Amino acid sequence: MLWQKLEQSQLLVPLTRAGVNLHHVYLTTDQPGQLSSNRHRPWVVGRHHVLKRIAAELRVQSDLRERFTGLRVRYGDRSIDNPPTEPYLKSIPESPLKSNPTPGQPFNRQRDHHQGVEDFWRRKTLESHHIVEDNIVEKLEQDVGELVREEAPCVLLSAELHQRAFSAAMTRLNQRDAFSPNLGAPVALKQLGDLAEELYVRAVADRKPFQELKALALIINQEICGRMTT
Repeated sequence: MLWQKLEQSQLLVPLTRAGVNLHHVYLTTDQPGQLSSNRHRPWVVGRHHVLKRIAAELRVQSDLRERFTGLRVRYGDRSIDNPPTEPYLKSIPESPLKSNPTPGQPFNRQRDHHQGVEDFWRRKTLESHHIVEDNIVEKLEQDVGELVREEAPCVLLSAELHQRAFSAAMTRLNQRDAFSPNLGAPVALKQLGDLAEELYVRAVADRKPFQELKALALIINQEICGRMTT
């Protein structure tokens, strides 16, 4: 059982252990099996449909935002990555290039190069990112049970990080068509591992916090490929 394996890995701690009454939701940890140290900022991990609901609730429930703030929850790799409280904008405004762009390396956000987009991204609802790309799981014909899209393991991210880093990286790498059920488990496992390295090491500016997501991805990869051998 995938979620049981993730719980047993000691990489995750149930959010209920921190006094928050949200079941089937977890925090990553830097102390195996224990709540994070005071220096650590954990990610929120859970099933896709659960995290989508929490993302919407964080817009309007100040008490939940305060609890997450008290737990030092992380939604991205910049201090600007926080749950929005203002109404979202339906479309991105005209965004002329900056005369003096200040890109981050290796991942550049739209605001690094364009004017007037900060307000749009700041107001966007947080998003639930599949730790292992759901389209690839579908390509491998393993999107059943705990790996079906709405039940699969996800992490709560700022919309800008999700769309401009991870989704953009998947498009740039053009990896989705490289997967099929005919690959065989060993080849699929190697390709999934390479993809985790691309997303959680090479596509981000600050690698350290994303190592926790890569570690979870490797467990999920093992589950996917283990199914392919049965």
